[in-house]
Amino acid sequence: MPKKNNASKDMTQKVDKNRPKSKHEKKEEQKKHKQTKNEKVAMAKKGFETGNVNSKSS
Repeated sequence: MPKKNNASKDMTQKVDKNRPKSKHEKKEEQKKHKQTKNEKVAMAKKGFETGNVNSKSS
């Protein structure tokens, strides 16, 4: 059976989410990941310095 054209319109959000990203978008995403990772590392280091074990669980 041939597919209906309007069915693809419902899928646009999923397609957009999984579409191949441009180089710029990839760089932006990597920057975000690095930033959050560095923040978590800094928080963990502070926790170890003060002896507070529960600082990671925030």
